[in-house]
Amino acid sequence: MIVDKLHDEVVSKGMICVGLDIRMDYIPGFITKKYDAKSDRIFAFNRLVIDAARQKAACFKLQIACYEAEGIEGMKAYARSLDYLREKDLISIADAKRGDISSTAGLYAKAHFSGEFEADFMTVNPYMGEDAISPYYDYVKNRNKGLFVLVKTSNPSAADFQEKILSNGNPIYIETA
Repeated sequence: MIVDKLHDEVVSKGMICVGLDIRMDYIPGFITKKYDAKSDRIFAFNRLVIDAARQKAACFKLQIACYEAEGIEGMKAYARSLDYLREKDLISIADAKRGDISSTAGLYAKAHFSGEFEADFMTVNPYMGEDAISPYYDYVKNRNKGLFVLVKTSNPSAADFQEKILSNGNPIYIETA
């Protein structure tokens, strides 16, 4: 199971998760001079990071917004980076924090747990209710995928909602967990 593989990676390598949260201004000049296409530049940079960190990192997290912001070229690099991680037998996390009605959530699950954007794990947002994440369950149960479910975030305004106290005395994020 993928969660067992993650456990084994953490035990053998430590608790490092490398964020491939790319911005175009992170890419060094020697890469931008070598490659014309934005997707090639992003992927070349990610490949360097992956190769440098793979002996010490338990997993690699790709923040999808960074790739979506770069349009089709960014999404090509996202897909290539996921392929490269699979090729190297490394664990990938699609940091997408998706949370939508069940019909749409099912499409997000399909998109990120199969096909060109297939990752091992995905971050999801449960704050629209159980049916916002239930379409992912089949992938977790039967297709060797995993979820990281958002319960409490570190942004300052998280307190506006996540820390509201319920009638039982617990904050919402505790009940969500």
